[in-house]
Amino acid sequence: MRGKVLNKELRNVQVILTSMLYVLVEKVHILSESEHHASYVKSLNLSMAGKLVFQTLGRRVRYKDSFLYASMNLIGKNGMIMNADCYVGKGFEHLDNNILRKKTMYSLTRHGPPAKSGLCSVPDMCGPNYPYQGSHDAWVFRLLSPLPDEVLDHIDYMPHLGGIEQVLMFYFRTSGGFTIKNPCKILHIVHYHCLRTSKLGDYQSVDGIRIDHRLGLGVGSKGNLVLAGFSDL
Repeated sequence: MRGKVLNKELRNVQVILTSMLYVLVEKVHILSESEHHASYVKSLNLSMAGKLVFQTLGRRVRYKDSFLYASMNLIGKNGMIMNADCYVGKGFEHLDNNILRKKTMYSLTRHGPPAKSGLCSVPDMCGPNYPYQGSHDAWVFRLLSPLPDEVLDHIDYMPHLGGIEQVLMFYFRTSGGFTIKNPCKILHIVHYHCLRTSKLGDYQSVDGIRIDHRLGLGVGSKGNLVLAGFSDL
């Protein structure tokens, strides 16, 4: 088990490093379950450690935690909430603050790792050979004021759940007043590690049911309110 934990830590450090090296990334805010995670990363004496900001939650992070943190600490700044198994790729020099200020939020579909990266081959969900299927792993925004409780209280779920993107899109649109777009072919996020869905079991569901279906927010009932196909900025 310790080997598995160490491998996960090393993978997460590589993701952090890759994002830190991106020149447009000013800070990497890490909401962690345990103080051990911060101690471990700090012990590595990373050359760009000044970009790291740690916040210990004492439990596994939920989307409410991440967006509440952004509401408290990132008002008036460009921010991105991203799953820990993805890193920042190319294209973010094209971000337009004027668009984001108008309550446009980007829900980005992930790309697969480069062919010669040595990582497992996983589908490039935003690649030229794939139609839109979802897989939204990052949220890009510029908050001008804190998010209302009507949004935060409805997204109090962990990010690994299948269908959680639909839940977020629904409440950001209906209660938050955001326009949700998906310019993933311009703004790239990259999936870092192997994804073995056969081993996930019910890990991504609640009592065997996707969270969007459980809440009545699936595509079948809410349609375009819970979708964000490939788009421009």
